[in-house]
Parts: sequence; structure tokens; C-alpha cells
Amino acid sequence: PTTEQGGDSLIEWIELYNNTDADIDMAGWVIDDDNGSQIYTVTAGTIAAKSYFLIEDTQETTNVTADALAALSLANTGDKLVLKNAGGEIIDTVNGGGVMWYAGNTTGFKSMERIDPTVSGDLASNWANNTAGSGALDRTGAAMNGTPKAKNSVTGVPPPPAQNAKVILLPDNLTPSAGTDISVQVKTESATDLFSYGLDITYDSNIL
Repeated sequence: PTTEQGGDSLIEWIELYNNTDADIDMAGWVIDDDNGSQIYTVTAGTIAAKSYFLIEDTQETTNVTADALAALSLANTGDKLVLKNAGGEIIDTVNGGGVMWYAGNTTGFKSMERIDPTVSGDLASNWANNTAGSGALDRTGAAMNGTPKAKNSVTGVPPPPAQNAKVILLPDNLTPSAGTDISVQVKTESATDLFSYGLDITYDSNIL
């Protein structure tokens, strides 16, 4: 299966795709959001072979009939999503690091779409912004930049070339003495459509 999210901040939905040749009974399947912070459970339903399964916050989320409803609450800044079958087996993972979403945006509300459903969902290069809607409408009647329960607009499209983006750390003191405060300025270069970034700082706790 593969996932797709989209819509504005009040429009929550996830799409699964069955890339096998057999129908799948979805009863008891769950999506674990951020290591158990939220658990979205599918109580009933079937994904037909080579078909889609739409999970929505409410039936009014889009004008496409949902296959299951769940109290979805996806953070704009990114979540770790793990899809598990009724036996607890991990079937797919998206954004395993819990960092910023691999694609999608909150300006044009373009959904995050998977490029190849046969490739891991935990690869940033396998995701891209929606490029064309399917004609679906959101709860307000506006056309969606997404394809709920339909083929992703980017499926089969090669991913864009990697950008040579840089994050540069500029400390104000390269040789501080004991007790000295250090300020570090962070700059970016060659970044396109940068929404946010995070940093992990490793240090010797005996010194700092």
C-alpha cells in the first residue's frame, strides 16, 4: 500500500493502494502515528487488487466516498506513519524519522503523492507534490490539489534532480574559553521552497 495526504489544515485524508493481485481485508489494520501518539484503526473494508482505499476524517472531507473514517490529525510539520495489518505486521512506513513531510505544502495545499507504489514509502525521493487534481472537491466545494481514490498525478514520473542545498553553521567564537557563551548563526544556500529544517548537535557533556 501507499499513502497520500492533502487538503488544507481542516481536510485530513490518507489513501492506501493495493499493489498486489489479491483483495485485502482491511478489518483491524491500523496506522500508527508517531509511535502510538495516535492510532487510526480501520474497523471494516476491503482493498481490491490494484485499487485504492480512502480514509477520511469525515465523509464530508471530500466529495469522494470514503472507505473508512478515522479521527485523523496529521501535523503540518510532519509525522511518522506506520501501516500495520491486523496481525501487527509492519506493511509500510512513511517519514520514519518523524521529520518534515517529504512533499506537499501548506501554501497551495498540494498533497504529498507517492511516485512508485512498489518502492519504500520511507524514501524521500519517492514522494512529490501533486501536479494535477483528479476533479475531487473538498468540503468547501473547492477543487483539490490531490487525487483521493485515484492514480497519483506523479506516479511513473521520475523524481526531480537533487538540489545542492547547504545548511551552514557560523559560530561567533571558534576558540571559546571556559564559561564563554557561544552563538551560532545558521544560513542556507541553494535551497528551493524551504519550509523548515532541523539540526541535531552532538557534543561532549563533560565539556558543555
